[in-house]
Amino acid sequence: MKFSQSKFAKHGSLRAWLIITCGALFYCYQFIIRVSPNIIHDDLVANFKIDEAMFGFMIGLYYWGYSSMQLPLGIAMDRLGPRRVITSAILICALACLIFSLTQNIIIASTARVMMGVGAASGLMGSLKLGSLWLPPRRMGLVTAITMAFGTLGASIGGTPLRLLTLEIGWENTYKLFALVGLLLAVLVYIIVRDKPKGSKYDEKKIKKINPSNIFEGLKQVIKTPQAWLIALFGALMYMPITVLGIAWGIPLLKSIYSISDLKAAPIAAAMFIGAALGSPIFALLSDYHKSRKFPMYFGGICCLVIWIVIIRVPNIPIYFMYSLFFAGGFFYTAKILTFAANCEIQASCNSAVTVGFTNMIVMLTGAISHPVVGSLLEYKSNNNITSVDDYRFALSIVPICLFIGIIILFFIKETYPKTTGN
Repeated sequence: MKFSQSKFAKHGSLRAWLIITCGALFYCYQFIIRVSPNIIHDDLVANFKIDEAMFGFMIGLYYWGYSSMQLPLGIAMDRLGPRRVITSAILICALACLIFSLTQNIIIASTARVMMGVGAASGLMGSLKLGSLWLPPRRMGLVTAITMAFGTLGASIGGTPLRLLTLEIGWENTYKLFALVGLLLAVLVYIIVRDKPKGSKYDEKKIKKINPSNIFEGLKQVIKTPQAWLIALFGALMYMPITVLGIAWGIPLLKSIYSISDLKAAPIAAAMFIGAALGSPIFALLSDYHKSRKFPMYFGGICCLVIWIVIIRVPNIPIYFMYSLFFAGGFFYTAKILTFAANCEIQASCNSAVTVGFTNMIVMLTGAISHPVVGSLLEYKSNNNITSVDDYRFALSIVPICLFIGIIILFFIKETYPKTTGN
């Protein structure tokens, strides 16, 4: 996927921002779907008659679909234009939600989870692609911030509001509603979104063809760079708290610790995403201020490690303090966003898109691997299928372990912040 353009709509144009908002709305929509298993964990276990290990496996399949599409989607958006790709992706998500709501077969449900991941994979990428086509480069920071804000909104909706909805109409009807909303959103995107401003040399009817040899040459260069793997691996390990506790296990942990309902646990877990929304721009500014990528990554990684050790391992934490801890855990995790900039800075600019796709693919594989592991550890530790607080603490200990490994990896990562003082 390319992020260059020759002619832009005026940065203040209502249509440009409306088009970008459509992409951000999809990111919000797919985030609600992504975090929904956290709030309906017990419902899914009961409906599909599965144990914690199988639950983790089913949730992890979403990330296999998501990760596998990162590189192909970049190519598809360049060849077909974001309008067609995003519309198709939303329809895939909607169809997957409908299938998920209608089945009690774990194999069909697992297939639907893969489909959700495949469709959701273009959420962030599609919004950024639209921003690159309709706005000048200096506006990309604002586009990213808006998109992340919509993602945070989706994560918040996937907490208490979603639980209230599932209690009112049931989780199956909720997923049918997801399907309907997806269908309406796809129609909206297809009507409003256009691939390029009029007059662009990349006119919608003349979308530039991509030379496959150039694409694979760029990918080969990224894969052959050891630093690219180390940076991406650090990002993946830093992503552990969000994907493990924010998507599937945070609310069950809180319910087990405090003997509270889903409705009381959901706002605590949602505080993590609010912290992440605030942390992303702050860590970007901190990196620019210190002219360093490694320092903020060290700072965020160490703080994140300490916070999640406290959350997972320390007993008798007052519930009101847990809100602050989850918020801080989400805030400091966002040091991860610097991995995208760091990896792009060690590659040729012509390979920036494939570098972003490669990095995001490795990062998102964390969810594919970690959820089955946590589920298996819970199943191993639990007694007679009754999961205790100690069982959750045992299984979720992989989060601080991974964060610690990530900090060790940082020792082997070179500073990438540009040393030139020119523009």
